[in-house]
Amino acid sequence: QVSGQLDLVAAQSRESRPKVSGRLNNNQIDAVPIYLALLKGERPFESPNAGNPTDTEPHPIWPDSPFNLAALRLFDANVSIGTSSLKLSPALVVSNVNSQVNIESGVLDVKLSKGRLLGGGVVATGRLSPEQAGAKLAINLTLKDALLRRVASGGLLEQKLKGRADIDIAAEGQALSPRALAIALAGKGTARIKSGRVPGLASTELTQVADSIVLAETNAEDIGNVIDGRVTNGTVNVGNQSMKLALRDGTLTMSPFVVRSGDIASASNRTSFDLVRGMIDSQWDIPTRLNRAIADGVDPQKPLPPVRITYSGVLGELAKIAPRVSIGDLQREL
Repeated sequence: QVSGQLDLVAAQSRESRPKVSGRLNNNQIDAVPIYLALLKGERPFESPNAGNPTDTEPHPIWPDSPFNLAALRLFDANVSIGTSSLKLSPALVVSNVNSQVNIESGVLDVKLSKGRLLGGGVVATGRLSPEQAGAKLAINLTLKDALLRRVASGGLLEQKLKGRADIDIAAEGQALSPRALAIALAGKGTARIKSGRVPGLASTELTQVADSIVLAETNAEDIGNVIDGRVTNGTVNVGNQSMKLALRDGTLTMSPFVVRSGDIASASNRTSFDLVRGMIDSQWDIPTRLNRAIADGVDPQKPLPPVRITYSGVLGELAKIAPRVSIGDLQREL
């Protein structure tokens, strides 16, 4: 349901353009087909299959076809838009949105002055401007107090995730096509986790397993199944963490961080996001230490190999990602 008022002022000369101004309110807006249509110079609110009813193929979020921003030169605009649900992707929805859209001389400016994303507050700005070589995009985004559990849609993953996160990022780039632009975007920012908890293997759990094998309480051949079970059911308290963000070549990378128990490192993490393909790759290294075995006189002489746990998969389907556990070196050592 759409409500509001738009005023149209006709062009006053051949050099000027008609101008649309006013406010619109809509219960729900799906931004993806509008965005794709504008990039291709099509009518943004026309049914995507109107010209070809047999076309049921999904449209890529980053098309390879060159930018066509001719539609932005047909008129100027200054419109406030409010919606209870702005769908940016199947898994990413901004609620309670207040925004401003301005078009002037072919340049599109969007300002999100208010919104809720993943349970936190979000504000953002974006500018898309035509260039002789394609188009240029500049974006700024700030997300405050997002709930980590909201990145999962139910299930065991949502139950394991805990804490809040802040994100600040700015990026810009220029390219001939949307896909090339996604790769050309470069920027930086920060991410902060507050009182966080994530799925994984706590170092104390790994110590218990290693002790039981060294003391011959568990068969070393069973270490894989034992650790797999503990990873599936376990969690890691990451506490408060601050990471730098770097966007380059289509990949958003977080600086490595270390989880500590007192003065002892209990886990380290490296995470990156492939924004072109919509994928995540998160790698955890859990150091192996002995406790009871050392008390019983066992001296490993050198540090034991760590356990590596990798989560790789589709960003919009985090709950479906199964951990890959690498224990080969540790199993041989034990």
